[in-house]
Amino acid sequence: MITGKKQISDSLYDYFAGESLPEGYVEISDMKESIKAANDNQKDYKWTRKFLQQKDWNSLTDSEKTTVAQYRANTEENCKIQLGDTYQYWASEFGLKSKICRELRFENAKTILFRKVDLMSRYTILGFLNSTLLVDNYIKHGIEGTTDGDPLVGLFNFLEGTGDYTTTGLPSMNLTMISGTKEELIIELMQCLRLGNY
Repeated sequence: MITGKKQISDSLYDYFAGESLPEGYVEISDMKESIKAANDNQKDYKWTRKFLQQKDWNSLTDSEKTTVAQYRANTEENCKIQLGDTYQYWASEFGLKSKICRELRFENAKTILFRKVDLMSRYTILGFLNSTLLVDNYIKHGIEGTTDGDPLVGLFNFLEGTGDYTTTGLPSMNLTMISGTKEELIIELMQCLRLGNY
């Protein structure tokens, strides 16, 4: 994940946030400007947090450490020390913004599903998810799955057919595709849910 900018005129820049910089763009070194670039490119809260998690804590200024800690983008201990008495506020802020972000990502993933598979396949997938706590655990508690470092299986395990879902996950389901393949569907769903590309 990287942010960059290209000068358009004296004080006007075109901002970029993504996986690699396009030609003509230079990487942004200022953290606040990086967050602005992410926001200008419709990158969500979780994308910005992952971007900040890549930063080397020991090389950050005190102000930058505070910004990283406000996103809980470092160890809990570092965030508590850096934020001091304001830690509880920022922890709650993080929880609320992360939940809203996961709700948005899931709704966008459902839209992908609606574009790619027929009505009965949708009902099969969403019906199964409704009978489990996978979506609830993902949205309310941020449990993505064991392949993403969680101690419990989660939504991502089901969608990718890993963990407890190697034989019952989405890859093993019979679906009627409207467009593309099941493999392309899974990639697009995971790009949306894991990376915030929607």
